[in-house]
Amino acid sequence: MLTTNDDNIPEALCLIDGQWIAGEGPCKETISPSTGKPVSKVHYASAAQVDAAVKAAERAQLEWAKRPMAERADILIRAVDAIVPHVEELSVWVSREMGKTINESRYEMGPLTVDVSKAAVEDARRFGGSAPPPYDAAHTTRRVMTVYEPIGVAGLISPWNFPVDMLVGCVAALVVGNAVVWKPSEWAPLSPQLAARIFAEAGLPAGIFNLVYGGPEIGEALVTHPGVGVIGFIGSTAVGEQITRAAGVKRLLLELGGNGPMVVLDDADIDAAVQSAVESCFYMAGQVCTAAERLIVHEAIHDEFVSKLVERTKALRMGDPMDDLTEMGPISEERIMAKIERHVEDARAQGATIEVGGRRDGMYYEATVLTGVRPGMQIADEETFGPVAPIIKVASAAEALAIANDSPYGLSMAVWTSSLKTAFEMAEGLQAGAVAVNGGTNDWEINGPFGGYKKSGIGRELGEDSLRAFTNAKTISFNTL
Repeated sequence: MLTTNDDNIPEALCLIDGQWIAGEGPCKETISPSTGKPVSKVHYASAAQVDAAVKAAERAQLEWAKRPMAERADILIRAVDAIVPHVEELSVWVSREMGKTINESRYEMGPLTVDVSKAAVEDARRFGGSAPPPYDAAHTTRRVMTVYEPIGVAGLISPWNFPVDMLVGCVAALVVGNAVVWKPSEWAPLSPQLAARIFAEAGLPAGIFNLVYGGPEIGEALVTHPGVGVIGFIGSTAVGEQITRAAGVKRLLLELGGNGPMVVLDDADIDAAVQSAVESCFYMAGQVCTAAERLIVHEAIHDEFVSKLVERTKALRMGDPMDDLTEMGPISEERIMAKIERHVEDARAQGATIEVGGRRDGMYYEATVLTGVRPGMQIADEETFGPVAPIIKVASAAEALAIANDSPYGLSMAVWTSSLKTAFEMAEGLQAGAVAVNGGTNDWEINGPFGGYKKSGIGRELGEDSLRAFTNAKTISFNTL
């Protein structure tokens, strides 16, 4: 492992057919959003290197798929376990490169990467087909089996805000017999490369797991490569739509953007809802697809809710992401900062009030609470991806439900109420892949399928749904003559 005290800027390398090599393309430097200084660099792969990685994966996959499931599972558990002693070091690199707090990075490396990867392997040990009876009663000698077989090569593309977490997708694809070519984000390249090195060198056969870096052109080369049979992508809806158009007839697993509403009704536990709003709006400085992008609050408790949220927001500790006491770090990129500023200014110009925050200092943007927000404002209709809590006042649960669903997104939603009847009605009515009752939009339940409705994605991650995404179902029927 590299250390954080290296004088030279470390470079992320590509892994192709078991060999760690520098990319042949241009070099990109990573600037820490918290310090403004370069912390890592990466040379992009060339199209020829992407081709070499895919072809290496195709060759290796044939033998890998022949191994028994239990053998693949044992190898992958050892590989994931090898990461555990390095969780703290890897967490430091995640925070240095993209700016999330050290505690947020530890959560990504521990529960979201190590634990969920192990769960994927254990799910695969019990994952299998079925033996349904024949449909036609006349087929007395027919036997039917449904089996799940690997697709071949999986191309996985991951985002900068969770740079290492895509290792979970790699494990899910590998354990059911696929090979992988992973393109981590070029905006946070070193932490995934360090994790991948530990993972790959813990016993994986050469070629079964490959790593390439690059911008949109390299992503397109991977998506369109004829040797890649399934694409997994986590990122924006705009890029997801580009991938959908480019991929052609390929399996897609897309986890895309969100505009998550958190509904707070008049019978809610206000103090608990306020704390949940802080966690939903300001976790990772709002730079997460499951963030609460809209707080839809009943008029009967609106003023009390706002007062308590403003008070809690003022106390939020923003600062050095490496400090254990920091609750919110910087914005990762200038393009994200520009959108935050644009959305807040648009809301203010249309009559919204900035109750607290609304200012930037370098790459830090204050936790911000806005009141008087209405549908039609950019901050209500689009994904801001920043530490802003826009509050929309409503007069009823029915109005709240209508506003919540009036969006092209449907990833994660939440509702606060003490009524069991209302809880069920809202949970069933909210159009999203995940709904939390008396919880926040960032309350991920990692023991169930995760994905979105509408433009928030295609397919589901986690559990058997994820394993099915990386397999082809085959029905076999035969007659016992």
